[in-house]
Amino acid sequence: MYEVNTDLIGRFDIPLDRFAGQTAVVTGAARGIGEGVASTLAALGARVLLVDIRERAHEVAEAINANGGSVEVILCDLSDLDDLTRALATLDDLAPSVDILVNNALHLHSAPVVALELDEWEKTFATNARAPFLLIKHVLPRMLARGNGTIVNMIAYEGSPLAAAYSGTKSALRSLA
Repeated sequence: MYEVNTDLIGRFDIPLDRFAGQTAVVTGAARGIGEGVASTLAALGARVLLVDIRERAHEVAEAINANGGSVEVILCDLSDLDDLTRALATLDDLAPSVDILVNNALHLHSAPVVALELDEWEKTFATNARAPFLLIKHVLPRMLARGNGTIVNMIAYEGSPLAAAYSGTKSALRSLA
């Protein structure tokens, strides 16, 4: 499990209650960068909703909650429009007001373009571009009405060999931002 670097937070002079009273949504939060972001936001006082396809999200939530955080899980396959629609309704029930949205989830299938199957291409775009678009479309109007909120789209390098679909979605996220 990810361990929050409170020494680094202290060096930046960030108070440990910086996000108290705020709600954050982090996609792809069951491992890697997403787990680190979710853990850090919770350590800084935010109530965090982990959105991930992996059951491991429950273990991450338990670990964060055991360290004094406030975390809940929404299991969701972001590439499945029906599942995403259900997750958005669950999000409304759990947190009618989202202060921070971190679009971190990704699907990556490495293959040359000529070997990439259409279903993998579509899953990549659905997870990496359509889902963030729909999440933003869902939470942004309320952020604008409140005059407050932050949206972070995690992007990465582009033009990697064997990752044309992934690179295309990261370019789309940059443009969406």
